[in-house]
Amino acid sequence: MAVNQSGGCGFRNLTVANGHWVVTAGGIDPTGKWKSLDNAATFLFPVRALSNVFRAKFLESLLKAHDKGMLKFPGEVNQLADARTFRQWLYHEVPREWVVFSKPPFAGPEEVVKYIGRYTHRSAISNNRIIAEKDENIEFWFKNTKKKGRWETTSLPVETFIERFLYHVLPKQFHRIRYYGILANGKAGATIETVSRDLAEESKEMVQPEVVVPDKRGNTCSKCNKGTMITILIIDGYGNIITDMLTGSSDQAPVAILDST
Repeated sequence: MAVNQSGGCGFRNLTVANGHWVVTAGGIDPTGKWKSLDNAATFLFPVRALSNVFRAKFLESLLKAHDKGMLKFPGEVNQLADARTFRQWLYHEVPREWVVFSKPPFAGPEEVVKYIGRYTHRSAISNNRIIAEKDENIEFWFKNTKKKGRWETTSLPVETFIERFLYHVLPKQFHRIRYYGILANGKAGATIETVSRDLAEESKEMVQPEVVVPDKRGNTCSKCNKGTMITILIIDGYGNIITDMLTGSSDQAPVAILDST
């Protein structure tokens, strides 16, 4: 799923366009079955390679759009309508290094909804940040990134404020949300049903870890063979916490889980 976000950067005089993608750690194979990535819990893809591929794909699509006459160049940039001039402009002006920021996998469906909601249902500036309108100026709060995110106040003329607010409105013919892959329009219902069924079967086939209940007196230290070890945390092979004895309150002896991973 891709989310387009157009807007000014912190209500400064700078227009930026951002894209946010939520990518599944797997997909439908040629046989129609869901296939999870082997290392999906710890690794999805190399970010630097993703930056290079994204840049190449983006520029390739841009050149195709130019060749088909889909791009418009009014006024001072009308010289870019020439194919040769446009390619030279791309070569000299487009940065060689692109930045693609990638976050780790989400903790669950709720986190996905929270993440996407920040960009699909959030206004450019919330009402509680607007302080007052006085003498045809709008006074409001903003976060000063040059001062470690410190909140400060500033003001802008009404027309300038409205202009920068409208930077956050997508242009015509732009879709805020697009669905791809298993969520693509027209086949989402069937593919989601298939994925849900295959993931349920995959969960059943997973080897359950061996559970061992240690002696209530604790385990003997394997280093000195004298002291008694107390279980505090139990984690699996991926670093996920299975049991947290620090926050839990139980009089029962802790359970040690031996994970084959």
